[in-house]
Amino acid sequence: MNRKLVSNALTGIDEELIADALDFRVDEGSRAPERKKNMANHGSEKRRASRRLVSLALAACLLLALAVTAYALNLFGLRELYANPNRGEMPAEAQALIEEQEGFAQGEGFSCRVLESYCDENNVILTLSVTAEAGYVLADSSEDPFTELQSIGLAGEGTLEEYAMGQGRKLIFVGAALPWEDLGLRSEGMHTEYLSDGELILYLEASKSVSAPVIETVCRITAQIVEPGNLDPEYDPAAIQRLEIPLTMRESEGSEIGVYLPEEPEAIPGLRLGELSLRRTPLGLTLRLTGTPTDRAALGTLLTLRVEGLEFHGSGRMGVQPDGSFQADFEQGQGEIGDSLSVSFLDWDKQPVGTVTFVRKK
Repeated sequence: MNRKLVSNALTGIDEELIADALDFRVDEGSRAPERKKNMANHGSEKRRASRRLVSLALAACLLLALAVTAYALNLFGLRELYANPNRGEMPAEAQALIEEQEGFAQGEGFSCRVLESYCDENNVILTLSVTAEAGYVLADSSEDPFTELQSIGLAGEGTLEEYAMGQGRKLIFVGAALPWEDLGLRSEGMHTEYLSDGELILYLEASKSVSAPVIETVCRITAQIVEPGNLDPEYDPAAIQRLEIPLTMRESEGSEIGVYLPEEPEAIPGLRLGELSLRRTPLGLTLRLTGTPTDRAALGTLLTLRVEGLEFHGSGRMGVQPDGSFQADFEQGQGEIGDSLSVSFLDWDKQPVGTVTFVRKK
């Protein structure tokens, strides 16, 4: 959560009143049903009670304002969670193509809703809201009972297990994924924003190869309930909840920029280079390079490639395909494109193996 934005939105609230509300405790004497004070003090007690009621109301309003402001500012929206220091903000063209979703699933101890989606010929991005019922502490499926609270941004000290035991609640670990085979996924990642110990936002970003004007698929949800203090490192697969949320997305189209040919096809050991094609999607440039392996051992020393003047911030991969050909795919690129491209191939130590110039095909 962007706490600075929330703080700025809530400036102007009297800090003394907030502190009074948050520190307020009921007097011991006020718990007794019979009157303990004489009538002479009634007026001052009434004024103090009124101030406390105002403070409590302010505290309630503050908590409500925190939640309302967060959603009003859309701090957990798809476009905000997409942005990071490396690739910057989501391009405006892609922002305009974000779709609101309404898919919902109810499991034991939790519910899950798909909030927003973005889809183009190469990428799918989703945000989902997960809410736990009373009696559960919520975490994403990449964590475990021994995860430190502070490491996932929750207040307090100790582990999730210790926290749940102290609260008298169960742990529930929830994850989400898209179907790999149905969409031809090449990669998929999940990021989590914790709103509280009972609510979180899941951000999914995947690279796909299946393309269609309308994508009909599902988002698969898994959940595991764990009893604190009775942990078994070998979880029973039968105890894992598996749900599916139907998902419909309209795919935005890309456009071809150009096809480039290598000046020296044999310049890289172990590989005969073929065509390099560039396309443009709302998220940026996509690159595909094809080739033919000539020496598998030499080819195995290559890790990645870099194109002078371009930066790719999506998923990137290169290697031998099931049919025996070589293919490299890189996405979400930014930079200037000319009639020639200088492509460097790097080994596993990220040292250059060779550089090849590709010229635009006439």
